[in-house]
Amino acid sequence: MASQKGVITATIIAALIAGAVSLFVYYDSKQEGLVPIESTNPERPKVDNDKKQLPSPSLNFTEVFVTPVNTSIPSSFYAEISNSGSDLAKDFFIRIDFGESTPDICELLPAENIKNLNEKSSSTQSWKVAELEKGQSVYIVCQMDSPFFKSISIGGGNVEFDKKLTYTAYKEQRGQKPLNFYVLLFQIILAALAAIFLFYLFLKMMEKT
Repeated sequence: MASQKGVITATIIAALIAGAVSLFVYYDSKQEGLVPIESTNPERPKVDNDKKQLPSPSLNFTEVFVTPVNTSIPSSFYAEISNSGSDLAKDFFIRIDFGESTPDICELLPAENIKNLNEKSSSTQSWKVAELEKGQSVYIVCQMDSPFFKSISIGGGNVEFDKKLTYTAYKEQRGQKPLNFYVLLFQIILAALAAIFLFYLFLKMMEKT
């Protein structure tokens, strides 16, 4: 009997561990944001691998959103670019190629430390960011005549990797809808209860044989 209780306890612990791992994957995937194409920044000085790793900035596309349908009113483009590294990001660029779309107006927040490099008639919009503290973000909001962009790029300055997110990659990743937290938690609980119940039935069958 004691051994049966021990097995049931082990089953419950295994279910809890599986649930904890699932929740970790859920939160970890939320923090990573959209996955871009990476390339090494040629302007950044090379670091000797034999030396101690120095703090460095890391820019990521935390969020990108485009109005999903074309309407009679202007479409919206939104992006959040965060510095998830361990140091201040300096003198990096943000460049959006709107392709066949025409941007009417764009605003970046916080406005300080950001230099506008744009020509009003250009479909490619560029900005230079003087500095971005670690853990902080730059927010981009644009209005345009159609819900499309060709690509958004970030890099340069003291950032090790340049990154680019294309519209195709954005649409593919947006199509992979993540599970709602409460739906995921409910599924984990159901799976754990089902495992315990099935194991209980197995024990009962073993007692009768």
